Amino acid sequence: MIAVALLYYLDGRRFYLERQPRVQLADGTHRSQRLGGFHLLQSEVTTILSVFLMVLRWVATAWAVPLCWRAIFVLAGNSGLQYRDITWMINHGIFYPSTHFHRPLHLLLGLILISALAPLPSAPLLTGSISWLPSNQTIALPDHPTFQIAGFPSNDYVRPVGYYSEGLANVATYVVKNFNTAWSRATDEFIFKRVVSAAAHLSTESTIDTVLLPYFVVTRIEWLPKLDAQSYMLLRMMWSADNRVPDRMNSPGGATIIFNATDPPSIQKPLPQSWPVLINVDRSNNSTVPYAGDDSCNSSSTFLPDNTTIPYFYLNGPMIARQLIFGCFAYANVSFKAAHGLCRNCRVGSYSTVQNDTELQEMPDNNMAGIALTDMPQFLSLMAPLQDSLPDRTVNLEVYITALLTRLYSALWNAGVDATAVEFRATTGYKPSVSMPIVDINQYRVYAWLGLQLLFTLSGIGFIMLQSRSRYPLIEDTDMVAFDIDSTEVPKPSPANKCEIQELLKIEPKEDGWKFVVLKQ
Repeated sequence: MIAVALLYYLDGRRFYLERQPRVQLADGTHRSQRLGGFHLLQSEVTTILSVFLMVLRWVATAWAVPLCWRAIFVLAGNSGLQYRDITWMINHGIFYPSTHFHRPLHLLLGLILISALAPLPSAPLLTGSISWLPSNQTIALPDHPTFQIAGFPSNDYVRPVGYYSEGLANVATYVVKNFNTAWSRATDEFIFKRVVSAAAHLSTESTIDTVLLPYFVVTRIEWLPKLDAQSYMLLRMMWSADNRVPDRMNSPGGATIIFNATDPPSIQKPLPQSWPVLINVDRSNNSTVPYAGDDSCNSSSTFLPDNTTIPYFYLNGPMIARQLIFGCFAYANVSFKAAHGLCRNCRVGSYSTVQNDTELQEMPDNNMAGIALTDMPQFLSLMAPLQDSLPDRTVNLEVYITALLTRLYSALWNAGVDATAVEFRATTGYKPSVSMPIVDINQYRVYAWLGLQLLFTLSGIGFIMLQSRSRYPLIEDTDMVAFDIDSTEVPKPSPANKCEIQELLKIEPKEDGWKFVVLKQ
């Protein structure tokens, strides 16, 4: 029953820590909320399990203690046993080691005695199978609290307030903050996230009724064998317009979107559906000017796997403003779909970060998607140092570049939405979460414990069958049996050598008791 409860009831189930949990709200305050109905608490689960284990231990002890005398009577009434065997069984509950190999009956009874002792120390095996993993679960409050978040515009054209004026110097800071806060090195495919500062006080697993999330889906990556002349010319124009680009592009994993610097993307133009992306695939950071003739790219000079099908090439760009871009690069045309959608019951996945668990409901563009897209070429090369918030580039370059573009778009969209005017903010409800540890059961430990209990049961059945065939089965209470045995005919060992008696002893009835006699050999 205990094993069934662990494997089929407790495993994967959550339990509250208290009947009136303390709930943290979005404004930073706390509230104690009484749970409706009856709920088992974590402490009650451990208490019930401990009680059951104690009862089982009592049962095992009640069987194992008198089993020694009953086993003595089975052997003494059959083939006899030595004095030292009686001593070992009374003191240790098992036969003297060499006794197991005298006869098949000795071996069988010895295994039964060992099996009877096995369940006594096995409780840690079961209690150690239970792990309480940290987990949260939402709790519905009667008043259904609300808070305000940005991103619900009332018209089709929104311009971030101050985004391109006094706030321009801080845009990169906002983007990096959103990038690092929302994302980690996990791949997180088809998961879209947004930093919501108003949710900073909410615990993870809290849910927000409705919130807009940006999404960027890469539909195709076409790897090109080299940088064509037109793209190379545009790259030179980009360097002339911003001489910081070579520094950032010389880092492994650095990437840039190649665009026309004299006619950059704008929200007044049709939004792009693809970007030409140049990625640095060099194994090490290029900080010095290369030697003449050092223009080879191979598996040892790039971080790409040996069996990669992605083409790469050596690029040694011209010196512009005392800066030089050089090394091994890959070039791709990345097609995508970018927009934003409405997420219902969106989950707080980490600090200040909201993410979807279900499909988003696509919403009409309110200009924020266009602003984020047109800003991506200016900011992509800035993201190279943020490797702790990106998947490992050496494992899969396509996953890396997809994550880089997706997360940059999300961070830019996030920064733009947060800068919108107050009238574009909306009130939405949320459900806070409380700590509710989840049970994780190690099934191998449970089965091992169950095996010991079944072995104990089967050995008991086996002993009852052996005892029923014994000449003198000891069925009555064994508490006083030692006082009912006459052992005057048994020679006593000397204090110096208690195991010197080699004669076999047998048991025989004597009036209302028993007596040990020496077996004549």
